[in-house]
Amino acid sequence: LTMIIYNNTKRGFLNDIPHIEGILSSNVKAKMGEDTSEGEIRSWHNSLRFMAKVVDSQVIPDDTGIALEYNIPVTNNRIDFIITGLDSEEKSNVVMIELKQWQHVQATEKDGLVVTHYEDGLKETTHPSYQVACYASLLYDFKEAVQQRKVSLHPCVFMHNYVDKYVKKTGRPFRVLNLFAYTGGATCALAAAGAEVVHVDAAKGIVAWAKNNLAQSGLADKPVRFIVDDVMKFVLREQRRGRFYEGILMDPPSYGRGPDGEMWRIEANLYPLVRECVSLLSPDAGFFLINSYTTGLAPAVIKNVLTTALDGRGGVCDAQEIGLPITHGGLVLPCGCTGRWYREV
Repeated sequence: LTMIIYNNTKRGFLNDIPHIEGILSSNVKAKMGEDTSEGEIRSWHNSLRFMAKVVDSQVIPDDTGIALEYNIPVTNNRIDFIITGLDSEEKSNVVMIELKQWQHVQATEKDGLVVTHYEDGLKETTHPSYQVACYASLLYDFKEAVQQRKVSLHPCVFMHNYVDKYVKKTGRPFRVLNLFAYTGGATCALAAAGAEVVHVDAAKGIVAWAKNNLAQSGLADKPVRFIVDDVMKFVLREQRRGRFYEGILMDPPSYGRGPDGEMWRIEANLYPLVRECVSLLSPDAGFFLINSYTTGLAPAVIKNVLTTALDGRGGVCDAQEIGLPITHGGLVLPCGCTGRWYREV
């Protein structure tokens, strides 16, 4: 298929990695009749070796599909990296990954735009998350097989140089505190990106599950501490210890109890917790994220909490609704909200 420059299994891709840029260049010439620029060859050389480390995990079967440089029909858009396969329920899934080598990026006041450095200086460009989400929408619209087979599309971005840039700048690791961390999806993603993570959850069994997820993802050697504790008690202890973090994220429940019966109600306890967490942010902190699936909690509430608690620290606060697209009818099922504070590090 001329729409796909490279198509193989995970095992085949890993075997091809030592010569992957040469293989892709030859395929581009054979399928499209075009020469490949030196810049794109360098990009393949760097980014695809990072992706090889990501997919080289026991949790990903060797026969999982890998496609590179997929041209979306009737467009000039190409998806950098695609992983295809079946989940535990035998349902088809496609993970679409936009690869960026950016070492520097700044937020803007414009929706869907950021500023990053190109060879000829700083320029506004589309936010990569928005970019790959649009690719997913185009693929769904133009590929009838995606709709008929009910294939789940999962767009995401991998910026493999971003955390490394911080480490080089400061000489210390990028430390992240993950509260109400549950089974560790975010912990795994942060560890894979190079961050040093403290994972806190009140449920001992859930923390054990998260540890296993980290190991199954091939990340057992990464600097992750797992803590079973009430989050507020842990935060107050970290204050006394003089600990600081460059990023904090949390996914608080509507209601819950700590390991010693501590009561949690999001409407009463969210702001006090966020306020205490702010004192754990280092001078070089770059983000504070809150995710919530609580029914009736408006995005404006999350934004107000972050804006009030982080007053005087600069940066940008915003919040949005979380939803699941309904296959037929074009509607979206509301599921909660997410909010963030962020700034250039």
